Amino acid sequence: MARPVSSITCLFALLAPSTLLIASCASAGDAASAPPACRIDPHPPELPAHEEGEFGPPGSAMYTLQLLSAQLDAAHATLADAHSGLIHALGGATTDPPPLARAVGNQHQQWLTFRNADCELAGTLTGAGGAWPSVHGMSCRIEHINQRIETVQQACDCASALPEDAYAFERYACLTELVDWQMEGN
Repeated sequence: MARPVSSITCLFALLAPSTLLIASCASAGDAASAPPACRIDPHPPELPAHEEGEFGPPGSAMYTLQLLSAQLDAAHATLADAHSGLIHALGGATTDPPPLARAVGNQHQQWLTFRNADCELAGTLTGAGGAWPSVHGMSCRIEHINQRIETVQQACDCASALPEDAYAFERYACLTELVDWQMEGN
């Protein structure tokens, strides 16, 4: 299923190190469409077309990497859409996002960087040979992203349910699960 603007492209636009972009990444034809939703159907993995045996036999590390790569791309697209919905629910605009939306966008970028490093180490620590550490690392990335999708969707649901004149602390409460640290007694 072809998409006019790849969510992966939008995700990488959000990750541009020299800028902090917070955008819904809609194509020109989607500009008048509804705002991003908090919960969308997951993007199905698009498996690469290949000749039998091109990536090695089924069960090999290279074959498994190709399958996981398609799953990872689909998970990234779903995460980008969920994050876009959250930013919109926080009143984010592409031209001048409010400080809270900017902070959430920055935290999301840093989370992706941490996740990549964490999963690379996790794959290496398996002690597997050949390309298998990459397979394990990619599996780790998919698991982390799927967990993050659910967390972002819950935060988006909460923020979307608030009235426009909600107090700031109510919006903040919606986002607590996005961070690992909780202020207790400080």
